Formats: sequence, structure tokens, C-alpha cells
Amino acid sequence: ENETAAITEEESKKNFSFTLLYCNNDSFNPYSAITETNRSLGLLLFDSLVKIDNDFNVKYSLAKKITNEDNKVFTIKLKNARFSNGTSVTAEDIIYSIKLAKKSKTKYKKQLAKISSYTQVDSQTVKITLKSASPYFERMLDFPIIRTDTANKSDASHAEFPPIGSGRYILDLENKQITY
Repeated sequence: ENETAAITEEESKKNFSFTLLYCNNDSFNPYSAITETNRSLGLLLFDSLVKIDNDFNVKYSLAKKITNEDNKVFTIKLKNARFSNGTSVTAEDIIYSIKLAKKSKTKYKKQLAKISSYTQVDSQTVKITLKSASPYFERMLDFPIIRTDTANKSDASHAEFPPIGSGRYILDLENKQITY
């Protein structure tokens, strides 16, 4: 006869750990990381407005609702979400992340190239206007969202701090691990 032991979620988290390789000479900033390893780890640390499933369908992540006017104006209403430091994800953070993405040398710069303007409607809403209509633009909203003013920060020895994200994992540089 088979027996199984019930483990609570809390017990499971205490006993669960894993190690991931990363490049310590590279950044964890998804907009400046050079190595594929650190860019891939960013997918664990930073949420995006949407995620794309295996069938290329849009699944809302930080976005609660996206309205589309003529495939040219997109209004994004945010879910109530928090960054790893406990602060709320706001429209200001979305604007900050768009600016970083558009200035970066990453794929996100090209994805967001059709944006002509972006504005904060209120603390939970962003409006993006495109230069020309794009029926698939919603799929381009999978860029990482970073807490405002946390990118490109460093300590006195010029060691870069990782930006703050809202992903399900948190980077713990002191103990050199990613926690859940």
C-alpha cells in the first residue's frame, strides 16, 4: 500500500532551494544585461504587462485590462501588484520601463519602436499611442517592468544593484541565491 506525506506550502518553501548559474560580471538589469544567462534569469525576477503562451495568445500578467482603439491607441489598466520591496506597481513604473526599453540595445527597443507617445492617465492606467496601427501590438507588451529609479544604481565600489522587480523570485546577492 502506497503512503504519501502531506507537506504544507510553508514547509515546502523552507525545504526548497536551488542554484542557478549567473554571470557576476554582468548586470541583472534586463535592459543592459549582456549575457544570455542573466537576461534569461530576468524572466524570473521581472514581470511584464503580458505574457505570450505557447499558442501565441496574450495572457495578462501585470495588466488587468487592455483596451484597443483602432489598433493605434492602447489603454492599459494595471492589476494590484507589488514589487519585491513591497511597494505597489504603478503607471509611473510602466512609463519608466518603457523609457528604459526604448533606450536599450535589447529586442524590446525594436518591439516598442512604433510607440509615438505614452502617458500616465492615473496611478493604475497608462495610455500608449502608436505611429501607425498595429493589430499585434498587445503582444509587444511583454517587456520587463522595473520599479522607478532602481535601474543603474550602484554602491561606493561601483557594484551595480539589481533593479527591483515584481517577479515571483527575488535576487539575494548577499547570499548569492534567488529566493521564492
